[in-house]
Amino acid sequence: MATPTPRVIVSSVRAFARRHNIFRPGPLVLAVSGGTDSVALALILAELREEFGLVLHVAHFDHRARPRSSAADAAFVAEIADRIGAPIRVGRAEQAPKSADDARRDRYTVLRRAASEIGAGVIATGHTQDDQAETVLLHLTRGSGLAGVAAMRPLRDGIARPLLAIGRADTEAICRAAKIRPRDDPSNASLKFARNRIRHRVLPELARINPQVRRALARFADAAAEAESQLALGAQGRADAGETQARADSATHNTKRHDDALDIADLPDALASRERLLATRWHEATGVTLSSRHRTALLDL
Repeated sequence: MATPTPRVIVSSVRAFARRHNIFRPGPLVLAVSGGTDSVALALILAELREEFGLVLHVAHFDHRARPRSSAADAAFVAEIADRIGAPIRVGRAEQAPKSADDARRDRYTVLRRAASEIGAGVIATGHTQDDQAETVLLHLTRGSGLAGVAAMRPLRDGIARPLLAIGRADTEAICRAAKIRPRDDPSNASLKFARNRIRHRVLPELARINPQVRRALARFADAAAEAESQLALGAQGRADAGETQARADSATHNTKRHDDALDIADLPDALASRERLLATRWHEATGVTLSSRHRTALLDL
């Protein structure tokens, strides 16, 4: 299947952003690493900024994972920022990260700081439909529940992902059309990382069964997110009803009630809703988000 033209790709992102109400007029931080997806993000949003009323600010973070090329990466991103007429902020880790989770945490800390300093409510990242498919498979493999396989959302916790509407082939097409050669991160080819094994081995095999497997997995994530949302609404409604009744009983019988108490009789019959409610109340009481294994253990208890 032929790759859509840049105009069609930009239109897809525009429609996706409007459908999910991703953007608000004002400052927006663009997370640009220098790779294909983030460069395409900068170019596409430069095309769309006027109609969405966006004031773009590029942010680049040096993880110090590749000391020999980090300066060149930053210089390249500065060129991209200059090309789209946006100011740039560059952050640098104090030391190389010990894991991918450490790198992600450090990166988002710097991005959120930049957003706070310029008054931006949203940070845009270059995650694509391919990234979404990889994330769904990773979470499924690890035994995640609905919340996990819902994977990345178009807008959540101040992180916007407008490129979930398109795939990696589309971001490559955008860069080719702009005659830009993005920076290459050699670690993306290393099979020691689980995501890369899914990217280079698992998804190509699944594509033999269904050439549109990435789009299919993205639809699955959307369906999981919708189901999780409905479960959350149902569980909260049941919890609110139980608390209202408990308050009435307390007033009638003049008995003391612990605000954190949850009557077992008020739990939903459906196991998925029951698990969701227990996990939600646990988080409200402790601030801790339970893993899938601990959610199951709490449900069993």
